[in-house]
Amino acid sequence: LKLQFLYFIGLSTMLRHFTTATLVAAALAQNSSIPARPSTPPSVCSALVYRAGQQECGSGYMLADIDTLTSCAGFVCENMMGPWSIAHGKDMTKKLAGSGYGCGIMDWDGTGVTDVVCMPIPVPPPVAACNTLTYRAEEQECSNGQTLVDINTLTACADYICDNMMGPWSVAHGSDMMKKLAGPSYGCAVQNWDMGKGTGIGDVVCMPGNTPPAPTPTRRCDNLQAAKFVCPPGTQLAGLESLEECSDVICNTVLGEYAIAHGSDMTKKLAGSGYGCVVEDWDGTGVGDVICEPLSGVCNSLNYRNEECPAGEVLADPKVVKVCSTYICTELLAPTYMAHGSDKTKMLVGSAYGCIIEDWSGGNVGSICIPATTAKQ
Repeated sequence: LKLQFLYFIGLSTMLRHFTTATLVAAALAQNSSIPARPSTPPSVCSALVYRAGQQECGSGYMLADIDTLTSCAGFVCENMMGPWSIAHGKDMTKKLAGSGYGCGIMDWDGTGVTDVVCMPIPVPPPVAACNTLTYRAEEQECSNGQTLVDINTLTACADYICDNMMGPWSVAHGSDMMKKLAGPSYGCAVQNWDMGKGTGIGDVVCMPGNTPPAPTPTRRCDNLQAAKFVCPPGTQLAGLESLEECSDVICNTVLGEYAIAHGSDMTKKLAGSGYGCVVEDWDGTGVGDVICEPLSGVCNSLNYRNEECPAGEVLADPKVVKVCSTYICTELLAPTYMAHGSDKTKMLVGSAYGCIIEDWSGGNVGSICIPATTAKQ
């Protein structure tokens, strides 16, 4: 009887731990704010170092910045960390959870994580290299024989530029249109620049070299923008035709060198210039950036209904739901609501769940309806 009692206690403990681990994994997966990047990383990923049970990096290394940690998440999960490990980099508000949790960057309160991911400290170029740079205030182009400075040189020469070239409140960019150098009064730091070319930055930093010919954008290309996960209000996911026609413009103006983005066609992705700036097949997972274009008139004609579409309206085509998903989430759908179009195997979930299209197994969801006359056009 005593042995049976001990067996029962041991079995109960194992079940309790298994249930807790399962619930934690599910909760972390739901709270993942940034999907893991593809597992084919830039070469910088192989230079990372994973330190289990440590909170500091070794000599010559520093905590990985959030951009590097995000872009190399798949590589780190597959090659460095255990499935149930959790690590952080420089950004103390984010953590990388291992493959057992879905391999994603998640929000973090700064406690309970024992591992770190480190990257090599950039070796500053000789002062002579920084001396060759040119600062062009209130300009967006370099002169003949010069080209916009690359991000590595801009980062390494930041202090030199701040001390010798730019004003205390100046802000400038180089060739990486996702980064900006903020002047001494801002801390003289290279920071993320989310809005892309032509918004709020009047200066550029140039280096010797031949300026590549600028793409000649059409009006469609000129109106495209990149965003994280969801298009901003007034825009929608760009169609495949826009991605293919404007790929060079997107890569040179709004998409980071190693960023990967998708539009409304969830079977295709656009890989940044570091991958050759090509539109490739995509399995629909692991890409956190989106390419957006001005809102189509068809989105404005959509309506959300709690039940079936009324007379004169029909369920919206899946392509319309996909293209107009941002508009639906921000203008029609409550954050915790869900709705479907004519494809009743799929549903669009509200902004509280990420504003994404998921499989639908039934249950109480609303309808995305469109006037029958518009649907026929």
